[in-house]
This record gives sequence, structure tokens and C-alpha cells, in this order.
Amino acid sequence: MSGEAATTPDARSVSGLDDRIQQAVQSLAPAKPREYAQRQIARSGAMISRRLSNWKKAIDALQKEEFERIRNLIEQRNKTFYAQATPMLDSLNRQQLSIGKFVETMEQLRERIDAENGNVFEPYIGALESLRESIDIENLANFGMEEASELRQELDRLNSLAQLGIAVEIIGHELESYDEMIRSGLRRLPLEARSTQAARDIEFGCEGLNALTKSK
Repeated sequence: MSGEAATTPDARSVSGLDDRIQQAVQSLAPAKPREYAQRQIARSGAMISRRLSNWKKAIDALQKEEFERIRNLIEQRNKTFYAQATPMLDSLNRQQLSIGKFVETMEQLRERIDAENGNVFEPYIGALESLRESIDIENLANFGMEEASELRQELDRLNSLAQLGIAVEIIGHELESYDEMIRSGLRRLPLEARSTQAARDIEFGCEGLNALTKSK
């Protein structure tokens, strides 16, 4: 079989198209081919730079939004500690709490708040480390569009689950904080006030709130 007979129609079409492109380029007949080539390189490089800049802006915006969310969460967790620690000073001033008991209670509070913060932020850091190790940006180009779309959906699902878990954890800790604040306020009430039906209702509701936080 001759070489001409082995050439397929598609191959001849592609070859003809390449020839026409080359002829069109030659027809331009630039006076200075090197300068023409340099302008082509500069134009293509500018297009690539613009695309990279747009991707960088999108990534920076997402990272900034997440950074702000974590900063607000850290501020909130700091306020949680002081909201529970400050009333203990009032109890100390009223001599309702000895300095020894104050130190003991403060140490217990610090350990509890620190453990709660660890439960919130250590899994978050672990998730970021896992995400960094599992995503190789350069190798993403080896995936087809379908595989990349499925990967994005899976990452979105995992991110939603992680955020839901953090939200549930934060709400649980906040409920515990409010529970402690209510109990602390009840303990500071005069005995006659604590004996009223209203105070007993508050204490009953507090017990129910505490049961919900313990069962989460």
C-alpha cells in the first residue's frame, strides 16, 4: 500500500489547514521577523499575566474572607472567657468567694475554656493541613473537566460539613457559657429572691438547657 493511500481524509484536512495558516503568516511578510515574533510573545505573555492576575484576585478574596471569619471567631472566644471570669471578681469583692476558692475556680475555668477552644481550632488547623497536602495545583491540570467538577463538588461538601461542625460546636459552647452565667446570677441573688417561684422556674429552665448541651 502506497504512502498516499495510507493518508486518511482527516489527516489531509489537518495538513491542509496547517499549510493555509503558514501561508497566511508568510503573506504578512513582516519586514523584521524577529520584532514581529517579539510582539507576538509580548501579546501572549500579557494575556497569560491578566489571567493569572484574575485568579490571584479570586484566591485573595476567598482567603481574606476566611481570615476575617476566623479573626471574629477568636475575638468571640476571648470574650467568652472574660464574660465568665469577671463575675468571679464581684463574688470576691462581696466576700462570697475566698481567694483560695477564686484561684481554684479560675484554674478550672481556664482549663475548660482552653479545652473548648482546642476542640474548635485544632480540627480546623488539621483540616487546613490535610487540604494543603491533598491538593497539588499543578497536577490538577491532568484531570479532565468532569473529574475537576466532581472534585470541586466533593471539596464543597467537605467544607460545608466542616463549617457545620464548627458552628454546632460554637453554639454548644455558647449555651454552656450562658448556662454558667445564669447559674452564677442565681447564686448571687438574696436567699428570699432565690426562694420565689420565678427563681425556681429560671433554675428549672437552666437545668433543661444544661441537659441539652450535655447531650449534643
